[in-house]
Amino acid sequence: MAELLLLPQQRAAAERQQREPAAAAQVFALPGWVSELLKFQGTAYRENMILEVLAVQQGIWRACRRGQLQYLAPLAEFSGLAQDLHWLYQQFSLRTVRSADLPLDAQDEVAQLYTQYLEQLQQWQVMDAGSQAQRALDVVDHWCTAKEIHTVRTGELLDLPPVYEALLQRAVQDREWVQETLEPQAAVDVVAYASPTAEVEGTALRIGQALAAGSEPKGMAVVLADGSTYLPLVQQVFQRMQLPWQPPAPTLAAVPLGRAVLALLSAVDAEISKEHWQRLAAPGWGWPWVLDGASLRLLRLSPAVKGLPRWRTYLGADDDWAERLEEVAAWSETAAAGRTMPEHISWLRGILSQYLPDTWYTPDEERWGQLLQAWDVLHGILDALETASEPVAWPQFRRLLEQLISQAPLANRRQFRQMLFVGSPEQVLGLEYERIFALGFTEGTFPRRRAEHWLAGSWQQTADEVTWQQLLAVTPNLTASYPLEDGDGRSQVRSPVLEPYNGSRHQLRTTYAPRSRAVVMGSGELTDRRVIQAIQQRLLQRPQSVTRLNTYLACPYQYYCQQVLQLQEDEEISEDLTPLDEGTAVHSILQRFWEAFGQGPRPSVNRAQEWIERAAKDEEARLGKPLSQLLLRRLKQFIRWDLETLPETYRPQFLEETFQELTVEVDGHSIRLQGKIDRVDVNAQDQTCVILDYKTGSNPAAKDIRAGVHLQLPVYFLAARMLWPQLTPVGTAFYSIKERKRAGLWQKPHHQSFAVGGSSNTLAMEEWEAVTADFIVHLQNCLRGILAGQFPIEPRTPQICGYCPYNGVCRKEVR
Repeated sequence: MAELLLLPQQRAAAERQQREPAAAAQVFALPGWVSELLKFQGTAYRENMILEVLAVQQGIWRACRRGQLQYLAPLAEFSGLAQDLHWLYQQFSLRTVRSADLPLDAQDEVAQLYTQYLEQLQQWQVMDAGSQAQRALDVVDHWCTAKEIHTVRTGELLDLPPVYEALLQRAVQDREWVQETLEPQAAVDVVAYASPTAEVEGTALRIGQALAAGSEPKGMAVVLADGSTYLPLVQQVFQRMQLPWQPPAPTLAAVPLGRAVLALLSAVDAEISKEHWQRLAAPGWGWPWVLDGASLRLLRLSPAVKGLPRWRTYLGADDDWAERLEEVAAWSETAAAGRTMPEHISWLRGILSQYLPDTWYTPDEERWGQLLQAWDVLHGILDALETASEPVAWPQFRRLLEQLISQAPLANRRQFRQMLFVGSPEQVLGLEYERIFALGFTEGTFPRRRAEHWLAGSWQQTADEVTWQQLLAVTPNLTASYPLEDGDGRSQVRSPVLEPYNGSRHQLRTTYAPRSRAVVMGSGELTDRRVIQAIQQRLLQRPQSVTRLNTYLACPYQYYCQQVLQLQEDEEISEDLTPLDEGTAVHSILQRFWEAFGQGPRPSVNRAQEWIERAAKDEEARLGKPLSQLLLRRLKQFIRWDLETLPETYRPQFLEETFQELTVEVDGHSIRLQGKIDRVDVNAQDQTCVILDYKTGSNPAAKDIRAGVHLQLPVYFLAARMLWPQLTPVGTAFYSIKERKRAGLWQKPHHQSFAVGGSSNTLAMEEWEAVTADFIVHLQNCLRGILAGQFPIEPRTPQICGYCPYNGVCRKEVR
């Protein structure tokens, strides 16, 4: 007599490894057991996710050609419809969703598409997971009898779909059923960190200390409530601290071959732009073209035009680029000629045959192995797609192939040393760990909100509360953490599952021990005294601009590249005005306007707007390029607002005033600051003033001024007190041309005179004095970090990386 043991996937694999071959024969995870049942029955089938996706998409294409769609017709051209229907079909097979759950108008259309989907899979001898389980229901009794199963033992199988529940019930109906239950045993330690970055660094430090004390990597696990947010941070920090862990397997879209194919598809489907060329020609990531530095520089200096005829004007004189231009032109022509799936596949295979793997750049054996694997996965996708012989428009083929490339996983390389496990909470259930670190447990992230689908509606409740209880049962030591603010500075609240555990500890800043080298690559912490002294000397020799300090606060490593290494930014030539050109023009026009009307009666709105138009013409003549109509319209609206909201007693008196001798004392060093104040409005009656800085875009957040992460206005405030000691500043604000708002810090009640509403940034006298006193402290803290040689790759927000000229140096992913 035998025992059937059904366990979660990870635990089943571990259990089979520990048992003797004969004893391990009846140990299964549910999907493996279903496969065993179908093998016993002799059912011939195969699993192929690519063909499942293709079957869904073919059904949509056919229904559109036949005019069978009405409810879903407006969405038929969007790739998201195929993805949503694929999910829905899986739920139908698993019996978690019924056709009756859908909107009445959609039921017949979806049912018809689902029938076609099943018929197509049957034709290809493909079965999805739900269909496999349904087929296994017919044979489970015979299998249990043949294997002489007398006892069914199950681990913690949580939240089973109905088809698996039915399968399990049939297996246990006449047999003894032993269901394991695990009791919570963990001692829970709750820690709050300032941010997700600090949370990951703090966890990495704890893991490093545990490893140094003799703990084994396989005895620890890191579970992430929000993998999309935390995995990039884990990858960066764990690699920096050299912790042994296995990163998740990449997708085809994340490796050079996949990115190059995606760039190709995008380039031939539209008028080719500069962005397309840059992606195609990116060394190590684009097509394996042999382009020297002069050819790449020619592309950098080219304007942002579209279309091959215009690109021939700028790049055609270069022999290498002339060859590439003709090559891409041929690709575009042949792509447009395709009418069926095999024709499109043949087109792509023809291009790939010209660039076999040995022509691609592979710096080491690991990258070479990854390239070969990606090559096989890509051709596996093409092989599967060739089974469809019906007409397919090029845009439809492109969207389908992009979806499959983005989803196709590559296998991770094998590791023969112990590794830390990093994954979701569900992946560790049923296993045993000495210590688990649970990261990102905030309200709304864990437990997750009720799952919803635009067709099926709210169909099931997440089981995260149960998952948490099981998590407590697989380790004696659980450290749960959460950030006080997310990556964008929004406040966070800890997860409700952490509420029973009192006395959480707050760690507002986390550092980790550097390696023994003078400069730790990746940490940004310089320790060589000679290097630090050289930086200090340079800092003391010349005035520092407030723009440079803001760069340091935005990303210390960007400051390091710009000011310490003095790396040159890529040159760009554009036929249009750059943001810098527009900003210069705006400052010049407004300076000249208030120089003309700063004294005497104010002009009417019509006269002021006519004056702005004439001044704009002068700027266009100086720049040799026209100002955009949008900018001119904003300037005219702004001057109206400015005249209407400027108090009668105030006049712009100081315009574009420069300073170079503002001195800040930091740890015995005297550092000079320089800058230019755009405008100071002065009240001649009481000698108060307001300091304004123009912005052509949106205003920075006023809270950043108080928090010390944006130093422009604090520096201007201190400079104004130095330049005009007879004046009393009662406001310092950014003044947006676009939004027509003065956003900053104001002393009550002076804000009312400038049409500024009351908020936490309008301060009483005592608060005003305290906040302005903090300006010097914020400046000193910023300068102290530079003097100490602290230049970590820590952008304040992900958006900073999107326009950083040095992201090719740090290689940080832009998200």
